[in-house]
Amino acid sequence: KLVVLDLKPLFAYAKKMYFGALADFKKTQAYGAAPEQWPYSFAVAPDFAPTVAQVIDLSARPTAVKTSPLGGQIYAATVEGTLHVFDVGTLAGRHATPGATATEVKEVGTISVGANVTSIVQMKHGSSASPKPGVPQGALMVLSRAEHRVDWVRAEQAWGYRCNGCLVKIGAK
Repeated sequence: KLVVLDLKPLFAYAKKMYFGALADFKKTQAYGAAPEQWPYSFAVAPDFAPTVAQVIDLSARPTAVKTSPLGGQIYAATVEGTLHVFDVGTLAGRHATPGATATEVKEVGTISVGANVTSIVQMKHGSSASPKPGVPQGALMVLSRAEHRVDWVRAEQAWGYRCNGCLVKIGAK
């Protein structure tokens, strides 16, 4: 299962405490591990606890999860080697996909990658030309422990995903 959390209550509370009234900000200076010290436990300040937005059944056990840099997508890899791509709708706030109206998280694509993915990394060079030859721009690097390989995955047009340069083997077995 994939559990999607809505972090807006947590971020709103932190914003209120740090950037709101001076009295609230002063409360953040008494930090420590006790429940009533900053940051407060959810038992002491339940208003800022994240909420479960949705629970999604996946085809197999998830092994790695990544959000896109601005939070509009979730990438979840499963143990058998499927990368699921989800649009988080309006949960992404101002970074929501254009036209998104519901808070429902929707699967928008899947792609086969190596089994037992341990890491999903978003390439940081964005939409400009890649400074390194052979590195796809706007790509995800998906690392498979079971198959000792790296998959480069990138978006094609509207939610089409393809593997660009699969089977880059790491070491020999």
